[in-house]
Amino acid sequence: MRQFIFVFTFLLFCHIGGYTQVKVREAIGRWEVTKDISLASAEEKALFEAKRDALRQAGVEDEIAYSFLAIQGVDTSFYKRVYNYIGRGEIRGIVQVSQKTVRKIYEEATDRLFVEVRIRAKVKKIQQRDPGFKIELEGLHNTYRQGEVLSFSCRVFKDCYLKIFVFDPSDGFRVYPNRYEDDHGFRSGDVFHFPRECDVEYVLTKNGRNNWESNVMLIVATREKIPYTGKADYESVLEWLFEIPLRDRVEVWHNFVIE
Repeated sequence: MRQFIFVFTFLLFCHIGGYTQVKVREAIGRWEVTKDISLASAEEKALFEAKRDALRQAGVEDEIAYSFLAIQGVDTSFYKRVYNYIGRGEIRGIVQVSQKTVRKIYEEATDRLFVEVRIRAKVKKIQQRDPGFKIELEGLHNTYRQGEVLSFSCRVFKDCYLKIFVFDPSDGFRVYPNRYEDDHGFRSGDVFHFPRECDVEYVLTKNGRNNWESNVMLIVATREKIPYTGKADYESVLEWLFEIPLRDRVEVWHNFVIE
């Protein structure tokens, strides 16, 4: 379990080099030490929460897919791993820590140990998303049967290029583009159907032996043609995604189950 502490502090705003910089005098993060979370890991997570606290105090919103936390079932840990990874990378601000103090807090009444991190920091607000750059999906379902064919349509509102990935608890793969469907551009306002080629099928299969398997689909639209040549695991894909400026991309996440 994690706990957040937020304190009101005096914020100093200044305009430097075309961006707003905010000085946060104190931001606090706390994380519990458990049998699965070591002291070092708890300190790392507490520092991350302190940075998020600094971002919130500076008026910078997180860009995090909270829907992952709503997933329940045998694969819940998979969604939490994806959520945590997204939380580490997709934030619309840069935090420069000028001072950090760490202390351990033991709660005798509950027999719990926490690591608390307090920081002073400067927050640099980065660019915002383009509200007109979006995509709409139709035809996706929350549940599919083993061997069922995946098909859906996508409408884009800016000229763009698309990448489509699917992740399960142990693996991932790139759905589009593929060896049969080229990575070509899409025109604003048009509706496109996937698969793009009539002789191509996206067949859904489970990797495990469970009665059902949780999956996550990620659809990414970019203004420019940005190739992806890395592994299809979610860490590698998200590292690639976060390198693309916010105004130059938009992404949609879809959770589904294969029975």
